[in-house]
Amino acid sequence: MRFRVLGLGVAGTVILATSTVVAGTGWSPSPNGVVVGKAIDAVTHQPVGSATVSLLREDDSREASVNADNDGRFVFSALPAGRWYLVGTQPGYARSYYGARAPNAARQPIDLAADEKVSDLVISMWKNAVVAGRVTDAAGDPIVGAQVIAARLIAAGGRPHLQSDRFGKTDDRGDYRLADLVTGQYAIVLMSPSAASPTSTGYSPSGFPTLFYPDATSSAGAVTLALRSADDRSGLDFHVASYATYSVSGTVTGLDLSRAGRQIATLRHTDPAGIRQEFDTRSAPVTGEGAFTFAGVLPGEYVVEVVQAPAHEAPSDGPFMDLWVNPAAAVRLNDTDMVDLLGRFRGLFGSTSAFGVAAPPPLTPAPLAPAMWASVAVSVMTKNVDAVAVALEPAASLGGRVVFEGAAPKPTAEVFRSTPVVVTAADGHAFNRTETAGLNADGSFRTASFLPGWYQLTIAGRFPGWSVASITRGGHDILPASIELGATNITDLVLTYTDRPAQLSGVVRNGDGQSVPDATIYLFPADRRSWTSAPMWSGAALEIRPSRNGTFKTPALPGEYYLAAITSEPRDDWQLADVLEQLAKSAITVTIAPGEHVIKDLKVR
Repeated sequence: MRFRVLGLGVAGTVILATSTVVAGTGWSPSPNGVVVGKAIDAVTHQPVGSATVSLLREDDSREASVNADNDGRFVFSALPAGRWYLVGTQPGYARSYYGARAPNAARQPIDLAADEKVSDLVISMWKNAVVAGRVTDAAGDPIVGAQVIAARLIAAGGRPHLQSDRFGKTDDRGDYRLADLVTGQYAIVLMSPSAASPTSTGYSPSGFPTLFYPDATSSAGAVTLALRSADDRSGLDFHVASYATYSVSGTVTGLDLSRAGRQIATLRHTDPAGIRQEFDTRSAPVTGEGAFTFAGVLPGEYVVEVVQAPAHEAPSDGPFMDLWVNPAAAVRLNDTDMVDLLGRFRGLFGSTSAFGVAAPPPLTPAPLAPAMWASVAVSVMTKNVDAVAVALEPAASLGGRVVFEGAAPKPTAEVFRSTPVVVTAADGHAFNRTETAGLNADGSFRTASFLPGWYQLTIAGRFPGWSVASITRGGHDILPASIELGATNITDLVLTYTDRPAQLSGVVRNGDGQSVPDATIYLFPADRRSWTSAPMWSGAALEIRPSRNGTFKTPALPGEYYLAAITSEPRDDWQLADVLEQLAKSAITVTIAPGEHVIKDLKVR
């Protein structure tokens, strides 16, 4: 089936292009829907000429694109009925969805009836921001080659968390400039040279500590900047002073010297009063005798951590995703990036479930031998800390099986073996090393081993017609929360998929009974414990925009929830526990059973 994509050109010229889309259930044999709109700057309301506007299906599996004309106008023609989304892209602008009230906010669907013509759509696009400043030493001289990070403030595990976003280095005048920052809250961070790898250019065992603008040695003193569209903030300068520093050294016992690879110890600053972050972490090599030393350490509370990963038994006929992350790098691979990376990894090869082509080669099973790990708290006061004893012990893994309950066609063994099983940290901390294994042919799985903590398990694949209904352990559903991993392997996880997903729908109205398409809806678990134990991508907490007539619908996981609708500006940190507490005060409760379609109308607050 073919449909036409029209772009309105200069001087009224109409340019006709065509794009082929695979037909799906519910497509009209002679579609004649039309969508006409305009891309504008969210602040100036001026047209964003030549913006690329893409039309997306509900599952994002198919996309057609057209360039807007000089007045920002675009047309999509010959469309079948269904739910659609629009997204605009342009260099210098954030990726902006139709109906989103901020770049990272929920998008608004376009529910197109058969042969309907919609002619007044507007995509607001937010221009990216820029920050700049200078780094000088105590004498006022420029510090050249210093690394500066723009760290975005997000919510992870219900708490504020700084996530590396953009980074750069100072030039010969000590100046830095960080561009293409999407609107949001940021902290600007000057990385200590001692946080670099000991083999990297610019490494210094003492140098200066990591500083949070303006010149704070702890994230508790960081000033967060509210960057708006097209902001250009300059004068964000750092003035590096001298600090008394000390060394931390010790010995690792329990190393398996037969394992390949260099062993690394990491030193992570723990600051209960500060905003959690992972980039102020340094590394040091562990010698063959197990010795390690960190120089240039400021007074404070720290954790020394050592992980020795096992060698994997990679088959010769398949890829293995083995990601080593330098824990001292200025920008580390965080858990959200990991999920995104896996999606792009699968996209390189295609997928039977998502792309209608052959599945990628099988992924390597997780290593049978466990990783070895140790974590030791260290307090640095007014002298060197010597003889830190780090005794390695086996880490634990997650295991279980996937089950499909329903009549829809089940995935094949080939699809199972090429579908990654992903483990992500619920509290936002980054892994030093992440191994990704595939499901076994029978749907069972076993992950690599991880340090004790709270984790979320995800099957990173799309199974057509199937959605997750529950994750159980010992017969108890733990889907909305996370899995607490200790020193013992967990082997009894069951991920159940259903072909009858639960759904929530309704209409948002004001006090006069009129629909409110400008509202933003929040659905989040009623169990407050899950606010701090479930990561934001668990699917249990959702930000939803109603369609143009005020109706909303969304797949939902079974459970008891709060449901709230507001008209104030959205916050990209809305999953902070204190923000959820405020939303809960004006929310209604709703219980969603497996396979149930719940209809619940809302009043805006």
